[in-house]
Amino acid sequence: MQMARVVFGRDGYSRTSIDRLAAEAGMSTRTIYNHFPNKKTLFDHVLRDSATKVADRFEQDLAGIEHDDPRDQLIAVGVALTTLEIENPDHFDMVRQIVPEARHVGPRSLKRWQNAGPTRVVDAIAEMLREMSKRGDVRFPDPRLAALQFTALTTVEVMRTWYEPVGADPERVAASVTAGVDVFLNGYTVRD
Repeated sequence: MQMARVVFGRDGYSRTSIDRLAAEAGMSTRTIYNHFPNKKTLFDHVLRDSATKVADRFEQDLAGIEHDDPRDQLIAVGVALTTLEIENPDHFDMVRQIVPEARHVGPRSLKRWQNAGPTRVVDAIAEMLREMSKRGDVRFPDPRLAALQFTALTTVEVMRTWYEPVGADPERVAASVTAGVDVFLNGYTVRD
């Protein structure tokens, strides 16, 4: 699985062959075909498995984040999001390949991936935002939309490193998360 994730992330779905996967994993193509009938099924399985593990980790991290101050809580959640991306480069290399490969991957595989990972992460954040709204410090009329906005604002620095070979500087990422949270809260804080 790990080798398939690396190769799909590096070369993309279209440019990866079962022969290449087998060679890089040091196994025969027959071994792969004994487990997966074709490349599409293998890719679907690898992508969903990886997305599930990343989402599981995020949900676990999120469950451990509790602060009385909404800003502190949101910064901790933003750091958890960016940490996932930094600590799972093989997974996010594969994710980056999805946009240009979407028509080859197919809508069913894309939907299964979304449900296994990204949708779960956004839903978990939306639920946290609902709970924050109940406390009254902030108001999120549409928590799911707010969760999408929050994710975009807090992960922008890590997203930039996807396309620029600058690496993820922890101080810069933390500053970017904090700035994203401040912008987010500026739009949603309840004012007297």
